[in-house]
Amino acid sequence: MNAKPRIKSTFRFTLQLIGELVTGILFGSIGACIGYNVYTGNLFNFGRIPGLVTGFLVGYPIGIFIGIYLFGKILRIKGTMLESFMGIGTAVVLFLFFADPLGLTNRPYLLFASFLALFPLLGTMGYYYKLK
Repeated sequence: MNAKPRIKSTFRFTLQLIGELVTGILFGSIGACIGYNVYTGNLFNFGRIPGLVTGFLVGYPIGIFIGIYLFGKILRIKGTMLESFMGIGTAVVLFLFFADPLGLTNRPYLLFASFLALFPLLGTMGYYYKLK
């Protein structure tokens, strides 16, 4: 009896996550290009790579936040951006404080995958969360 609304809400949640991921990667790529072109130093003979990485790490969460807003409006999902911002903030805290104790710093592929997954997931969960 309640299967149709549940499938519809799951489809919207999944579609919003995919849209946020695409928007985040798009803004992260734009940030990486800007960081690459702005940074002209030569830190430890790495060239412009620190600017590229910093640009992506700053642009990706901004893109996720914009993607939450855009796809929330496109899919007509009622949510609040404040809780979404709190979810993204929680993702930042989890990523920064628990990466080393969980051993993610020894596995860079797992560290990058958790970075890509935490922001849209917790941001969307925060968007759906309703304070009462």
